Amino acid sequence: MSKQTEDTLMAVHLEVTRLGLVKEFNAQLRRMASLKEYKWIDMATKYERALALTKENYNARNDKRKKK
Repeated sequence: MSKQTEDTLMAVHLEVTRLGLVKEFNAQLRRMASLKEYKWIDMATKYERALALTKENYNARNDKRKKK
């Protein structure tokens, strides 16, 4: 594993931990594992995509709650 990959994984881990989205992030990774489009993508890219999707879902949920 390259230094850049390790840095990316650590940055994603710290962001997920800071936001308190560990459970949601892990669930997103499990969902992605079953999809063929993510089968041959490297781990750092998967983590970055899972983080982006998790943050989108989290923000969408919070926006709906605020509107009520």
